[in-house]
Amino acid sequence: PPPPRPRYVSISGSRSVLLEIADKMVKHNANGYRSVLGTDPERAVLVNPLSFRPAVNLGDLSGNDFEIVLRDLAHPGTGKAPDARHVEAMGRSVAEHGYVNYFGEQRTGDAGSVEDAGGSSYRIGGEILRGKWREAADMLMVGRKIIGGKDLGGDTDSRWTQARAKYREGRYREALELIQNIRNVKSGAEYGVLEHLDKFPGDYEGSIKKGLPYTQYNLFTRAYTSWVWNVMAGEKWARWPGILAGDIVNAKDASNTGNPIFCTQADIDSGRFTADNVLLPMPGFRTIYPDNEMGKWAADFLKEQGVDFGGPGGNYLQGSKGAYRKVLERGHGLKITAVVGREDRGAEETVLFDSGGGVAGGKEGQLYPNLKFNFTLSSGSFATMYLREALRKYEGGWGGVEVAEGAGGEKRKAEDGAAEEGGAAKVAKSE
Repeated sequence: PPPPRPRYVSISGSRSVLLEIADKMVKHNANGYRSVLGTDPERAVLVNPLSFRPAVNLGDLSGNDFEIVLRDLAHPGTGKAPDARHVEAMGRSVAEHGYVNYFGEQRTGDAGSVEDAGGSSYRIGGEILRGKWREAADMLMVGRKIIGGKDLGGDTDSRWTQARAKYREGRYREALELIQNIRNVKSGAEYGVLEHLDKFPGDYEGSIKKGLPYTQYNLFTRAYTSWVWNVMAGEKWARWPGILAGDIVNAKDASNTGNPIFCTQADIDSGRFTADNVLLPMPGFRTIYPDNEMGKWAADFLKEQGVDFGGPGGNYLQGSKGAYRKVLERGHGLKITAVVGREDRGAEETVLFDSGGGVAGGKEGQLYPNLKFNFTLSSGSFATMYLREALRKYEGGWGGVEVAEGAGGEKRKAEDGAAEEGGAAKVAKSE
């Protein structure tokens, strides 16, 4: 058959780059189709011809639209689903006040103690950057204990559990034999570490530097710096909320090209900068830190962590320039809709909240366990963190200097768990 008409795509993020690579793989095929992943026709991915428009380039992505359905919502105390007034209150709160722009568990690793969650990515990355190679390998081989909400800690019969036990006994060859037939295992972190230690027992530094695939090494170290940012952000809004003199701000306005600078009291008084402009650094040798009490606290915290980001040499990340991330994320276009039934079967939907001013309804006293959230976030912000805040009902907000208890005080910090355990609380089952 003749090839289908090209679909026009522009590049704005890394996924688009992969799409362009896939397109180049099919250009030589006369009918415009080719299996990209695998040779099994029932599992292969087929790609249509694509034509790329140069108007948008890598790095131009400004945000992402989300549509997420949460089902079987229930209050942890009462066990009841939210009613219309509750939904409106939580929607209005996050839409008007925003939330702390934490990295989610997708970046930092599972939240919780080692006993509860296992070897989270940020813990492995922290040991790597301290040069504690044995500890890094040990943490990696602890493994994850919670995957997809399922507690795997008590699964003593799995090959992974047995292999981890063999590792602790120093029986690396037996550990490899237990997992070698697991799908895709040879491209994973554990296999590389075990394989190196089998050849060079006791060389834990080599097992990390040579045994870990680069992508895994990068994932762990970036998870750690993201966790550091989460801790700093939690501390910032618990003790020094809003915008203060000496904070770092994004100075992209008529008088500046966008480089981070220190905010002055005059900037605040004139309204030049607000809490929406406040940034915190991702550690690196070119990043600056707030020139106030928050900055002093950050310096002490990094010293306690035992990782030096001052310049090249010593560890892999010291050559990183670092980056900046805004503390306050507001998102926009939030709409919360009650869903009865399944969307693919003509579900009944009722809009309960619309930040755009649309008509919202809902019956008095009726409970709504299934909610659909539509919203847009800036590039790099996590939908899980937005949903976590949307599912809370509190007074006050993140945007002002005066922040009510429960929105920025010590009580709020304790409830978050984000600053202590990787920056993400569990959200309800989603689809």
